Amino acid sequence: MAYELWPKPIANEIRRLQGMEDLASWELFPSSLQEMVAWADVYKDEEKRDKSRNNILIYKNIPEEDKSLIFPVAIRMHGILEQFRIERFGNWTGKSEDVLQAVQYINLSSGGHEAPWNATISSLNLACDYVSRKLSIPMQEMPKTRQIYLQRRVFYKRETARESKESLLTQDEDPEGKFYHIQEWWSVARPLRVAELTADGKKMAMNSIMLTEGDFVEVGAELDFVVNKNRNTQITVKCFLTCTYIVRLMPAIHVQNAQLDIKRATWKHDLGDTETDINRGINSSSVTTLSTMVKTKNDAVPDKQNTTETRPNKKVRIDDAEISGEDAENVQTGDDATAGTMRTSDPKSKSVGSSKEPMTDLGQTVAGHETANTDALPTTSKHGGGACQPTLTVKTVIPHPTKQLIENSEVEEYDDTLKLRLQKLSEYTNSNANIYALSKLLPTATWGPYRAVNNRSKVLCDPATGDPLTIWAVGCIAKMWFMRQGKPESQASITILPLSQTLAKQSGQLLTKFSNPVLNLNQQKIDIIRAMKWQNAKGGDSMSEPILFDSVYDAREEGSLKTYSDRPVWSLTDLKAGDLILLEMKMTHYSRRGEDNKWQSRAQYEMIAISLLHMAEMPDDDEEKMHHIDGLAI
Repeated sequence: MAYELWPKPIANEIRRLQGMEDLASWELFPSSLQEMVAWADVYKDEEKRDKSRNNILIYKNIPEEDKSLIFPVAIRMHGILEQFRIERFGNWTGKSEDVLQAVQYINLSSGGHEAPWNATISSLNLACDYVSRKLSIPMQEMPKTRQIYLQRRVFYKRETARESKESLLTQDEDPEGKFYHIQEWWSVARPLRVAELTADGKKMAMNSIMLTEGDFVEVGAELDFVVNKNRNTQITVKCFLTCTYIVRLMPAIHVQNAQLDIKRATWKHDLGDTETDINRGINSSSVTTLSTMVKTKNDAVPDKQNTTETRPNKKVRIDDAEISGEDAENVQTGDDATAGTMRTSDPKSKSVGSSKEPMTDLGQTVAGHETANTDALPTTSKHGGGACQPTLTVKTVIPHPTKQLIENSEVEEYDDTLKLRLQKLSEYTNSNANIYALSKLLPTATWGPYRAVNNRSKVLCDPATGDPLTIWAVGCIAKMWFMRQGKPESQASITILPLSQTLAKQSGQLLTKFSNPVLNLNQQKIDIIRAMKWQNAKGGDSMSEPILFDSVYDAREEGSLKTYSDRPVWSLTDLKAGDLILLEMKMTHYSRRGEDNKWQSRAQYEMIAISLLHMAEMPDDDEEKMHHIDGLAI
C-alpha cells in the first residue's frame, strides 16, 4: 500500500515485485470513501459460528465469469521488519494450556518514513470506516503509531476428537513431538509462506530464519473486522490484520547502506539532507495504494486418514482457519481477534503471485492436496521441485550424528581414568543448563529470536526457550592467537584438533550449512575446530582497549568442572600447543562481503571458556637444542 511514497530505491524494489504491467482498477486501493463504495461491499457470512467476526469486506467489481463467486479484499503492506516470531509453532510454550494464545506475529515499522506509513494507516482506517458505516457501528480507529502488528493463529480447536493415533506431523516438522500430545483436539496451520525477491525479479522461497530485523519486506494481510465492546463497554468494530505471506525486498544491510533505515524502532529520527535527497523527485500527490485478491486453499496440515478437501456446497469458500479438509467442518472459532479469515477461489487476474512461472506453495507439499494458487508465491528450488526449504536446524544439517567420538590413536598416551573422563565429556548433555557436547547437539537448535534487548538472532539457540546453546568440544591445542608483541590482540582465536576426525568433519558441515550462501566443505577446514573471540568491547563508534581473555581454568582434577566461579583459575600464558582442553563455545554468524560484492552470512564458533584437562609434556631442552657427542673435543 502507498508504495510510491517510499524513497525511490525502495519504491523501485516494490515495483519490481509487482511487475511493469499496469494494475486493473480493482487492484488499486481506494483513496476516498466515495471510491470505496464503488469498489467494495460488506458480506455477512451467516454460517460462521462466531457472529462477532462474520462481516467480510469483499470486492464489488472484478473480472470473473461466474458472478456467484465472491472474493475477500486482501492487501499488500510494506515496511521495515521489526520483532517477529514466525517459526512453525510461533510463540507456543509447548504447554497444552497455552495453545489458545499461540500465534505467529510480525511487527512492521516505517523506518522513519512518515509519508508512506501514514498513508498506509489511513487506508486501513478508510476500510474500517466503510465497514463501520455499513454496519452502523462506531469504529475503533487505528492510531498512527510507530509499528503495525500482524499475527496468525497457530492452532484451531476441533469439534470432535481425532480418532487416529498416528502422528499428524512428521518428525522433521515436530522433532520434539510437542504437537502429538494435543493433536487429538487441535489442528495446526501450515507454515507461513516466506520468499525473497531475486535479482531477476522472481520470488524464491527462502528459509524464514534468514529474515532479520531491519529487512524491508512486503507482507500480505487479510482484514479481519471484529465487533466487540471497548473499555467503555461501547460496541465498536475494529480491524485486525492476519499475515498471509512475507517477501523480503531488501536485506537489512542494504537498507542501511542506502541510508534508509533511520532509527526504525524509536520514532526519534532526523531526516536531514540525506532523506531529502532520497525523496526528491517523488510526486507526493500521486499515491497508488495496491491491494490484491488472494486465492487460498485450506492451509493446515491434512490428516493422513483423509486427504480429500471438503468443499462447501455454495460457491463461496469460507472457513475459520487455514486448516485441512477434514477439519474445515470440524473447527470451533476462538475469541482471538485474528481467528476469522476467508478463503476463496481466485478470478483469472493479477495477484500477489502473478507470474509466468507455475505457482507453488511455499509451505511443504502434501501428497493428495492441491497446492495453493495465487496466494502462494512462486518458488525456485535447486532440485527443480519448487518446494520450500525445510527449517534450518541441527537435525536438518546433521540427521545422523557420528558415533565415532574418540579415535584410539588420539588418546593412547592417556591413562584409563582420563580416557573414561574424555568419553563422558564428549557425550555430555545438560538441557537445564543448555550445555551440549558437539556430538550431542540439540536436534531442534536453530538461530535464536530477535529481541530489542539481548538480541539472539545471530546465536544458535534452543527454540523452545530462546536461550543460547553452550557447546563443548574436547581436543588438543594446535594454535593460539591472543597477543601480538606482548599486547592483547583485538580478535583472538584458538584452534584445536578434536579427538575424532569424523566429528571434526561433522563440525565443518554444521558451519557450512548454517552459512548463507551455503559453503562447500573444501571452503571450511574440516580437520580442526577454530573459535574466535573479540577481546575488546565496542562502545558507540569506538572500540575499547583489548583485555586479555581470562576465562581459563584448571580442570585436570576430576570433579573440578563446576560453575565458573568454583573452578580453579589457570593462566592463559601457561597454555601451549599439545595441551588437552575442553573448549566451551557458542555458534554465531556474522556478515561479510563476498567476492561478488554481495553480503554473505558466515557461521563460526565463539569461545566462552577454556578448561585444561591434561598438560602436554614439555620437550627436553637437551633433546631440543643440544646433542651430546661422546669424545668430541675441540
